Amino acid sequence: MSEKEENITEVTWEELQQMEDLTDWNRVKNMTEEEVEQNALDDPDAQPLPEGFEKEAWVVYPYQQAPEMSYQPYN
Repeated sequence: MSEKEENITEVTWEELQQMEDLTDWNRVKNMTEEEVEQNALDDPDAQPLPEGFEKEAWVVYPYQQAPEMSYQPYN
């Protein structure tokens, strides 16, 4: 298992609702748009998408397994 996979925690919606919100919403509300943008740019995990990315983006739908079929030859 990779180090990245070891740090993944799965929770249910109900568990998520019971978790403490660690966001400092007062700080966020008091930030200027420029501060919000700079904070986002400073986060290596939240870099902006390149200009025009949507023109080359593809919609990928999840694979859906075909229904099981049985084969019974005619006699």
